[in-house]
Amino acid sequence: ITFMKIKEISIQKNRISYKYEVQGDWKIFFNLNAEFFIEYSEDISAAPKSIAVIPLICNVIPVAWVFNAEITVDELDKDFYDNLELIKHGYAAMYPQIKFGGKLTVGKVIDNAQVFNGGNAAFFSGGVDSFATLINHRDENPTLITLWGSDVKLSDFTGWENVKKHALETAAQFHCKNLFIKSSFRQVVNEGALSSVSQRLANDGWWHGFQHGIAIISHAAPFAYLYGIEKIYIASSNTGKYKGHYVCASDPTIDNHVHIGKCQTVHDGYEFNRQDKIRTICEYRRKTGENINLHVCWIAEGGQNCCQCEKCYRTICAILIEGENPENFGFKYSPELVEQMYKSLKDASFIKSQIKSARWNPIFERLQEVPQNWQKPENKKWTEGGDFSMIEKFLNG
Repeated sequence: ITFMKIKEISIQKNRISYKYEVQGDWKIFFNLNAEFFIEYSEDISAAPKSIAVIPLICNVIPVAWVFNAEITVDELDKDFYDNLELIKHGYAAMYPQIKFGGKLTVGKVIDNAQVFNGGNAAFFSGGVDSFATLINHRDENPTLITLWGSDVKLSDFTGWENVKKHALETAAQFHCKNLFIKSSFRQVVNEGALSSVSQRLANDGWWHGFQHGIAIISHAAPFAYLYGIEKIYIASSNTGKYKGHYVCASDPTIDNHVHIGKCQTVHDGYEFNRQDKIRTICEYRRKTGENINLHVCWIAEGGQNCCQCEKCYRTICAILIEGENPENFGFKYSPELVEQMYKSLKDASFIKSQIKSARWNPIFERLQEVPQNWQKPENKKWTEGGDFSMIEKFLNG
């Protein structure tokens, strides 16, 4: 028998911890010695267990669906439960080659009453996607939710302090509140073992292809319920603007069906590509004169931009093509950086894969629309000697 029994949900002040039992062959996909806990910067002790269990369910239900396992829980929120089948359909449509089985057995489905206070919330990592969502919804002054344990490891204290400081500064800049969450959710599943299966079944890692969307969203559940949040925005990573885009666990067909009580999730900005979002951010800076300190880097610890990886290079070039100076967006200039950037790009060492090529194409589309931006005198130190024609020729085959 392949099952998980959720045995205990302990809620104390700002902390939730979970105890559960796992049986069957799928045990190898869990790190059962790791405690699953979540800590909030607000008191969430009044949250009902039918709401507080949602982060655990969202973290493990894709595993149950893929490996045809059963999860049992004493009680669960009705709105979340009623929409769970739609979430499953989203995965099934994304990966038609996989049979999504399994089931969730709930002792008592509870219809939680909820009073909205007129507030919304938005997940905020400090990157292009989350900044574009914040700018587009700035009139709502959404509470900015920043999660420690997702991109920043729980062991990276320096990185977290920098990310937290950045989120606080951004909230002050946009007149928003902050919610900070610390979670061990990535430590309780055996991501390596899961990815070895998902790479074979779906040609993608478990985190990117199956886990991160609903797992991240679900962390807002106790706060959203208790503080009367009406909408939770999670910024899109991909876009529906082009046919044949690659799949990702965070997608409107999945995220938009995550309901927490009466609170709805909005997968925001799916109609825009990354260059569109950078244009939004640049236009905001031109209009207000305020610098936007982007954090986009996957490589550097400490919550900074390394200015040496493909994603940093791509963001720098995207900003330049909008006619803006990357130094106003969190990137430090040096002659050595620019020389290495163009050398790497001309060698195509960072954009060989089809996915990365697709990520660069919107930059070149925009360059054709506004070629004059690349030659702005004030940005000459960044663009001088940069031969984009060679790179564009490579991307276009």
